[in-house]
Amino acid sequence: MRLKEWASVLKLSMLWEFGNLRRETIEGLVKMKLPPVDKVFLGREYHAGRLLMAGYEELIKRDAGLSSVEKKPLGEKDVLKIYEAREKTVRKREPTLVRMLVEATLFKVPRYKLEENSSVFKDMFAIAQADTQEGYDDDKPIRLDSVERIDFQRFLTALIPDRSSELIKDVRDHWVSVLKLSTLWDCFSIRKQAIKNLDAVPIEPEDKVALARAYRVQRWVIEGYSTLVRQELPFTVAQKVKLGAETIIRLYERREETFRAAGKAMQLQLEGNFSHFGSSPTPNREFSNLDKDLIEIFQEEYKDARYDGDDLQDASVPYSPVENELFKVPKFYFENESSVFHDMFQMPSSGAQEGNSAALPIVLESIKKSDFIALLTAMFPEQVIISMGAILADIIISLSKRATVPIHMGEIEWGAVLKLSMLWEFSTLRRMAIEEVSHMDSTPVVKVVLGRDYHVKTLLEAGYRALISRNAGLSDEEKVQLGDKASMKIYEARERTVRTGRFALQRGFNEIRNLESVTELVQDEFGAELRDAQGGEDV
Repeated sequence: MRLKEWASVLKLSMLWEFGNLRRETIEGLVKMKLPPVDKVFLGREYHAGRLLMAGYEELIKRDAGLSSVEKKPLGEKDVLKIYEAREKTVRKREPTLVRMLVEATLFKVPRYKLEENSSVFKDMFAIAQADTQEGYDDDKPIRLDSVERIDFQRFLTALIPDRSSELIKDVRDHWVSVLKLSTLWDCFSIRKQAIKNLDAVPIEPEDKVALARAYRVQRWVIEGYSTLVRQELPFTVAQKVKLGAETIIRLYERREETFRAAGKAMQLQLEGNFSHFGSSPTPNREFSNLDKDLIEIFQEEYKDARYDGDDLQDASVPYSPVENELFKVPKFYFENESSVFHDMFQMPSSGAQEGNSAALPIVLESIKKSDFIALLTAMFPEQVIISMGAILADIIISLSKRATVPIHMGEIEWGAVLKLSMLWEFSTLRRMAIEEVSHMDSTPVVKVVLGRDYHVKTLLEAGYRALISRNAGLSDEEKVQLGDKASMKIYEARERTVRTGRFALQRGFNEIRNLESVTELVQDEFGAELRDAQGGEDV
């Protein structure tokens, strides 16, 4: 019989209490080569615990993860339980070997080692389709096309430490390879080990900066530059080539400051010891606040070198010019009002979830602190208290009452709310921000820019309408903000409003124009842009 027919037998034997027939049917279905999800479904539907457990057992024991087709009928809770059970069984069985092809060499690597150490591989194995998953057959390996064999061999000595003593020869090159791949695949503990071992190896400062840039070791940026500023001899040709002209110039400027400080100190000593002609004072160069200055000088590079898996603050570099403040905010508003945060909080996590503690916050890397405070002010206008400490700033929100109070913010702050509400899909806040900016006495260009950047048709339309209607033309600054194409269209539309007539040019500019057609002109000239800016919340 087919599955559908067996399901009918199971259904009716349960309904009419044919005990023996029901047991035989369940036993037959357990032994059949049915997809395990079908066994789970039938077990649930007809209260067949034996069949249900058989389906779950197959899903837990098999090598392949769950496919997207399987996840849907199982549901999120069961999928999470299955993956948790699979993880617990990993060490209790013979390790599954994943085939990985690197430069024509086939490697067989224990899958649990990759999942245990790399969030990249863990996610990859979790989401791969069960029927198309690569890596479980010699003829269908995972191809690591951009990886060099020597780097991968070195990485394996860190992944499987009992082999490391055999292969390590050049310590520096070895751990650079490990750092490279552990950064690429988010192997946090292995990356930490590589950095620790490289800290113990002599590395030229320009090479340390190059490694910091390539593999995002923020601390090494400052350590390398600090050593270069302090070195007595001028920069070598090799240093100039590796670092580039712009960086070398900045370093020379900071080096010059150390000599200037030394010169001033020498002058003071000479003036104080004028009678001692035999003395030859040579005060040391001044290096106070050097690390702090270097962070400011190379702010963008320092920020770009931050790696999310590393500690938030490195004790050896206590100064941070990036927006490293901690905000504590109520989870429920973000979860209920933002589809982005809602989906993020719903994702299953095998460990501690980001955002639940100060030690593991949600890092909003590209967000300005002032923009985030503006968003919180719009969210909770009744009370926003900012307590600034030496390092951290806590935003403490009182939620005892949701009183309606005026929000005193300008166009810059509301622009920030518009920006973040679009980014994180806070639809209510977005509508509020659009309403506030629309009623502000903002310049037309501001409305155009906000409308363009954050897809608000009403603002874009209002801005263009005002620019076409007003008496004054565009200033140089406005033309830069609008761009040549839009500026040209505005002037073309303005010209189309000019009336013709015998005495037209004897009057002021606005008196000879027909402004009744401005709305139509905006549609004609900027129709495509307005359609692109049309958003679901632009009401």
